[in-house]
Amino acid sequence: TGRRKKLATKNENDNTEAVVLKELKCVTANVCTLDPEQNREAAAHGEGLMTAGKVQKLEMDLDAANADVVGLQETRIRANINARRLRYLMVGSAATDAGTHGTQLWLRLALKPKVHYYNPVSHRLFIAAVELLDKKSIFVVMHAPINESEETPMFYLTLQEKVREAKIAHPDAAVIYLADANARLGSVQSDAVGPVGAENENKNGTCLRSVSYTHLTLPTTPYV
Repeated sequence: TGRRKKLATKNENDNTEAVVLKELKCVTANVCTLDPEQNREAAAHGEGLMTAGKVQKLEMDLDAANADVVGLQETRIRANINARRLRYLMVGSAATDAGTHGTQLWLRLALKPKVHYYNPVSHRLFIAAVELLDKKSIFVVMHAPINESEETPMFYLTLQEKVREAKIAHPDAAVIYLADANARLGSVQSDAVGPVGAENENKNGTCLRSVSYTHLTLPTTPYV
C-alpha cells in the first residue's frame, strides 16, 4: 500500500512528493468470547484470557503489536457492533440468540479507516469494504462450520455470493479473508497452498482451497 508525503525542502516552491510504503499488518484470532457475562463465568473455571477487561486488554495488546486490521471470531456479543474505541474502529456481526459465534473487524484508527460498505451477513460471516491509506480492500471475517458439518456447503455458497456482490460494488478493491476456517490443507497444492507444514486436506480444506483460487490473500486462525 502506498501513501504520498510532501518532502521538506529548502525551496518553498518545490512541491516534490515521495511515496512512503506502508505494509498492512493483518491479524486474525478466535477469542472464545468478548461477552462480559461469559467472561466472568469462564474466569471461574480458569479458561484462558477470561477477564472482565478482555476487550480493553486485547485492544492494547494488538495496538502494541502494530496490528492494523484484526478479524475476530467467537466474539459472542449478541448485537451487531459499530463502535469507535481508543485505538480501533470495531464493526461486526452479532452472535446467535444463544450467544454462540459472532465476528468482528477491528480497524486501527491511526490509519484513518473509511468504511464504504459493510454487511453483517450472519453470525459466522462479516464483510466490509474499507479504505486505508488511499487503498480500498474488501475484508471478509469468517468462521467456517466444523469439518464435515451439514452447514458447510451452504456457508461457502453464501460466502462466495456475498463476496461477489461486494466485489461488483467495489471492483477496484482487493479481497482479504480473515478466517477461522476449521480446515486442514497441504496434501493438495495450488498457487495459494504450498507444501510447508502440509496436512491431509479435509472437506473444509477443499472448500477453502477452492476459494483461494480467486482470492489469494488469506490470513487464517491456526487450526488446533
